[in-house]
Amino acid sequence: MKRKTKTIMSVLSAFFVLAGILSFAFLSVKAEGNVTEIFPDVKEGAWYVKFVQYVYDNGIMAGNKDGTFAPDKPLLREQFSQVLYSMAGKPGVAANAANPFTDVKNNPGYPRDAILWAYENGIASGNADRTFGVGSRIQRQAVASMLYKYASANGYDLSSNNNALSGFSDSSKVETWAVTSMKWAVSQGIIAGKSGRLDPAGTATRAECAAMIMKLQAIEMADVTPLMDWHSILNFTEPVPWENNPEERMAHNIYSDPDLSGTSGKYSGFLIDFCTDHAGTSTYWALCNWNMDISDFMSKYTVLDSENAAGAYAGLQNRPDGKKAIMSFWEVQYLDKYNNVKSLRAKRVYPAGGDTNQFGGEGEGSNYITDYYWKTGKWYRMYICCYDDSSTGHTFVEQWVMDIEKGVWTKISCFDTGLCHSYFKGGMSQFMENYDWSYSNEVRTFAYRNMYVREYDTGQWKYINQSELVVDTWWDNKKGKFAFTADGNTLYGITCGYGPDTAALNDDIRRKYTISSTSGPVTP
Repeated sequence: MKRKTKTIMSVLSAFFVLAGILSFAFLSVKAEGNVTEIFPDVKEGAWYVKFVQYVYDNGIMAGNKDGTFAPDKPLLREQFSQVLYSMAGKPGVAANAANPFTDVKNNPGYPRDAILWAYENGIASGNADRTFGVGSRIQRQAVASMLYKYASANGYDLSSNNNALSGFSDSSKVETWAVTSMKWAVSQGIIAGKSGRLDPAGTATRAECAAMIMKLQAIEMADVTPLMDWHSILNFTEPVPWENNPEERMAHNIYSDPDLSGTSGKYSGFLIDFCTDHAGTSTYWALCNWNMDISDFMSKYTVLDSENAAGAYAGLQNRPDGKKAIMSFWEVQYLDKYNNVKSLRAKRVYPAGGDTNQFGGEGEGSNYITDYYWKTGKWYRMYICCYDDSSTGHTFVEQWVMDIEKGVWTKISCFDTGLCHSYFKGGMSQFMENYDWSYSNEVRTFAYRNMYVREYDTGQWKYINQSELVVDTWWDNKKGKFAFTADGNTLYGITCGYGPDTAALNDDIRRKYTISSTSGPVTP
């Protein structure tokens, strides 16, 4: 079952990528590839090409409805709020959120959500007349101010040179409220002058915005402590250059198959710690891939394809529209007493409300995908558990994620499987997957440690001290490089889809590692 996830995620990702792009009011449907070929007004050799490519590839900015990028077009206040909102993963904004602005309509979506998010998080404020300034051009110093506040809220380096503005002829024209942020932006190389001038009150263009966003993201990446010296196990170049990919090949996936030989094979819980220092776009880190036991159900019904029924996975993703958490369940197809084919699908019970999302592709089922702004370079713990709900008699499954540094648990979702007296079984495996060929050339990494299973019958936690890492050479749609290794307590893997495939089809590339725990099975 764990090897079936790739096609499903590719189908789903195509839908959600488009859904995320279309939610941005001044964006158009996103094509893939070189921006100089996509946008007629982005010319080869222009100073801003690499910046436009970056924000476009990362789903931060896209084109206009007329098919242009409009690099020299002025940026509006609500548009820049949306840019930062997209960078933050578009966190939810309540339908009844307070709206202090008279020119912001209370219609969920663009631009209301981005503006209220920026206001609630202290990133943007309004004018004295209680307007936000929708439709107003944003000044360069205002961009610096909002970037500074965003950086402060997200733990970026805020250091600056107190004399950073002294070399510019118009430094005295920087408004008092913007001095600190302009010093920071200049010191960090986010804002550069124009012929010796800062032009603080000048209008920021879309191209300038793209440049500032890429430079800000570079600060974030510079602050990420490498998990290991990746170049010691894989020869690759950073940043990875763009390349044409006419065969639509993806980077290789790396699987982790825990050795469960010392366990009963029946579990009520699973724990794993995870980190990545290269979070390539369109990557799924499935932190557990398992099956639900259907013995009780099979005693009452004839189940079709029982070997693959009731599979499930849960983990974290980096999508073009932001960082996510996900949990999915495959359906159970069976025959009723009239020999009609029926489908049993898990139903989301938390968060409450709305219909459970359904997916199709290689198999069908239900899932929940939500914004969870996990950070590159930080460690997270995922916990999944199952139990029999007293009111329904059905087995429920919960997914939780903890920010280890902060010690804060977040309940992601809970599903009613519709099964009774069920439990986790199967490989309890992991995989790192590049599910969209458009981003295959990006570098993606993983680090796993502290894997535990909780025995279903006894409730006892057992540490899993061995796992085998395997590369998926059995698919003829891969390219690029890969490597994996381990130290005393952590499993590591890296892939980069740039260049030709370095593995032959059906090469047997695997190795088992023994690792020690660094933490006990702490749960919510």
